[in-house]
Amino acid sequence: MRYNDPFTKKRKEKSRRGFRTKPEARNAAQEMEKKLLEGYDQTSESLQTYLEWWLKSHRKNVKRKITYELKKHL
Repeated sequence: MRYNDPFTKKRKEKSRRGFRTKPEARNAAQEMEKKLLEGYDQTSESLQTYLEWWLKSHRKNVKRKITYELKKHL
């Protein structure tokens, strides 16, 4: 399925395979198209709030404290 990305305005392509029947593949394509037409969820949350949450929730994966401090200042 080809579509235009609403953010970058570039043409993109999505594909899936491994369906047993053609109707099954057609249904999956229709569902994907429906999701693309519905668009992306917009929230009132600011980018800064989201990034702070992300940083706190993913800090446990950071190996060194200095790495976390550098990310925190960005």
